Amino acid sequence: MKRKDFLTLSVLVAGTGTLAGSNASASTQKDQDMNRILDNLQPMTEDVQPITVAEREERIKKAQRLLKEAGMVALVLDSGTTMNYFTGIRWGRSERTMAVVIPAQGEVSYVCPGFEEGRMRELVKIGKQVYVWQEDENPSLQI
Repeated sequence: MKRKDFLTLSVLVAGTGTLAGSNASASTQKDQDMNRILDNLQPMTEDVQPITVAEREERIKKAQRLLKEAGMVALVLDSGTTMNYFTGIRWGRSERTMAVVIPAQGEVSYVCPGFEEGRMRELVKIGKQVYVWQEDENPSLQI
């Protein structure tokens, strides 16, 4: 390496170090500001109460009243947010039918694959009847 190239490289390295040092101090100030802001945050969910089984039962009663008024026999819910809204059950969607049946009159019932029966029974808080179907069966015929 020639002396001129060495000096040029040294100046570049020294300049880079100076820039990095100024960025580090700016970063440190930003971190301190952010920590101060985070320290002053107040929880937004302190007074939030979980949805109770009684509230879900009221939702079901209202749905049953509306079903009767509309002349409908039942409401069939696939897994997802609506199932959670009425029953509190969080069940991911899949190619296998998992459903909740809310009749216009009577008790809520469930349809699930046979291998998921135990898990389903653990989650059921409203209603008791769980209809199971096997892999070689049609789930819509189980109700």
